[in-house]
Amino acid sequence: LADTPGLTAQLLWGQFYEAVSDYPAALAAMERAAQAARAAGDTPGLIRVLGRTGLIHWRQGNYAEAGAVYGQALALLAGSSDWAAEEAEIRYGLGVLHRQQGKFAEAQAELEKTLALVRGLENRPEEAKTLAALATVAHLHRRDYDAALAYNQQALEIRRAIGDRAGEGSSLLAVGQTARALGRYDEALTLLQAAIAIQLSLGNRYWELVARIEVGIVYMLVGDAASSES
Repeated sequence: LADTPGLTAQLLWGQFYEAVSDYPAALAAMERAAQAARAAGDTPGLIRVLGRTGLIHWRQGNYAEAGAVYGQALALLAGSSDWAAEEAEIRYGLGVLHRQQGKFAEAQAELEKTLALVRGLENRPEEAKTLAALATVAHLHRRDYDAALAYNQQALEIRRAIGDRAGEGSSLLAVGQTARALGRYDEALTLLQAAIAIQLSLGNRYWELVARIEVGIVYMLVGDAASSES
């Protein structure tokens, strides 16, 4: 972000309020950040603020408001090739928004644009995040399990390469879920047990529980009721 007076501080306040689910306060902070960016003529900063604002609206289920905000950001981006990082952030937000609205073709298109942008920027964490989002569209909404598996495996390789343990655990869970959907139960169990081991090492009890539930489902599908119950 450009060092526009007041912008960074208000963004941080907005992120804090968002984290504690005080969305009215978060949106108020985003509005102050937007005012600071406009006053300074900081277009990239304003685009980032709009991206965060759209995300806050999305979290509340205010999809129309989120779409309008992302539209404002895209209008600012029109005709410029200098703000690839900002464009990637906005298009990712749009992709997730379209997915939530059941507009899966639009979601796919925006996430593919995002993927091209972050690859051009050599932003490996964002590349992995975008691949995971594409996998979700393929798995849950298109039932294209082979495509979902390919996306998730790419995300897993990146997260391992950059040492993102939390992301690796998430990707192992996702690959395991897809392997289960494809009927590859032994492979699914191996992947899910690896996901559990990582979540245990990180002390992340929620995702550990999710992975254990998935293991139980696999055991149930192969007819091992005793293991499923345990």
